[in-house]
Amino acid sequence: MDYSAEGFRIELSNSRIIAKNTVFLIAGDMTYKLVMILFISVLARKIGLELFGVFMLAQILAGLAIVIANPGVSQILYRDVATNKESSSYLIGAAAILRLIFLPIGFGILMVASFLLGYSSNVFRIIAVVGCGVLILHISENYFSVFKAMGKVHLVMVSKGLHSLLLLAIVFILITIRLNVMEVAIAYLVKAFLVVIMVVAIGAFAGIRHSMPSNRHLVSILRRGFPLGLQTLMIGIYLYIDTVMISIMRTMEEVGCYQAAYRLVTSLNFIALAFTIAIFPIFVRLYASRRDRLEEAYYRSMKYLLVVGSGMMAGTTVLSEKIIALFYGAGFSSSIRLLQILIWSEILIFLSFACASILLAFDRRWVLFWQTILAALLNIVINLPAIYYLGAIGAAITTVITEMLALCFLLWQVNKIGIKVGYRLLRDLGRIIIACAVMSIVLMQFESLPVVILVLLGAIIYFVILVLSRSFDTEDMRLIRQALNMKRI
Repeated sequence: MDYSAEGFRIELSNSRIIAKNTVFLIAGDMTYKLVMILFISVLARKIGLELFGVFMLAQILAGLAIVIANPGVSQILYRDVATNKESSSYLIGAAAILRLIFLPIGFGILMVASFLLGYSSNVFRIIAVVGCGVLILHISENYFSVFKAMGKVHLVMVSKGLHSLLLLAIVFILITIRLNVMEVAIAYLVKAFLVVIMVVAIGAFAGIRHSMPSNRHLVSILRRGFPLGLQTLMIGIYLYIDTVMISIMRTMEEVGCYQAAYRLVTSLNFIALAFTIAIFPIFVRLYASRRDRLEEAYYRSMKYLLVVGSGMMAGTTVLSEKIIALFYGAGFSSSIRLLQILIWSEILIFLSFACASILLAFDRRWVLFWQTILAALLNIVINLPAIYYLGAIGAAITTVITEMLALCFLLWQVNKIGIKVGYRLLRDLGRIIIACAVMSIVLMQFESLPVVILVLLGAIIYFVILVLSRSFDTEDMRLIRQALNMKRI
């Protein structure tokens, strides 16, 4: 096998246009995630641990109800508009009608489920208001799908930027005015209405039109969207069932502690997502024309994600106490241990992103479908005893175990299609472990410094050790400079 990476560099150069488009998506998504972290941080400090747990639970339950309100509609809309722009107005109209039909059904199921789960009347009311806001906000996903399908990805960035501004307005209100949790929930609902109105206005300004669809359009979208909706439900169960189980089997305080750590960890997903969005077109092109180069591209993708994920994992583990204090304050000290455990799942998720991308390039969608179902079922089975005996700690451990098994399954599937890079990654892992250990030791020696300085110091030490240990070869440095547009071939 030729490991020269020449083909990989050429494909990277040819994908600059695709990369420029992804910058808009990444910028909008990253801005929104940063503002959301700020919102969560301020909210947690203002309403306290228990009510913070209730608010987060409401968002999660509504997230599961979205599957009913949007049975794969957004995904099908994206595909159909991208392939048939002439019929886009009818497709958009069909998607809008299906949203209006299924949104109240999803909300009704959310209310029935919350009642059957035995939540108190106060919790029930918060779930109703916040849940309604989450469901309404998700209408904007229809327009995001259309924007992306028509190549107007900058409109997604603009929309998310305006959304971030509205969220910042709520943050400002929380800082300046003392609100109770119900008032925050109402502000969240109003924000959702305003976001949808703005996104619809942006779509109209960009020439997005709605036409009355035929029954054929409605039935077609609904029929083809059902499997995608089912997969989305499994992903939701996979990601959030532990929080729901904690709320039933333990206390809302534990929900708050768990979600405080969990939100910080999952906010890092955009790094791997941005990378795989940029690299996926390269995988597809190499699959179609130069499969001999595909293994090299996959190896280097896994290597870079392993480097970034390992550094964040080690640094967060050492600095977890300072990180929790910075974002949430002393009242969330119980989240420290949870953050130290959950951060270990993030590197597994990073590598899973790369595996999933290579499988999609080989059109192994059903492999990912069954992996999601198996992971969701496994998560429930392990969480039952883990949460019963260990509470939120058990849920965190289960998350790591589930992600580890999911990654093993994906690696096995990638190996089955003939992509094998295990021995090279193991060689790189040894050097990465040394760099993580040195960085951790240094950070512990200077733990009295402010957390921002420690993060910068840790990143510098980590990178220097990787360079000194020759973790990056000549091709790595060339690719990094090219990706940053510092040097052209």
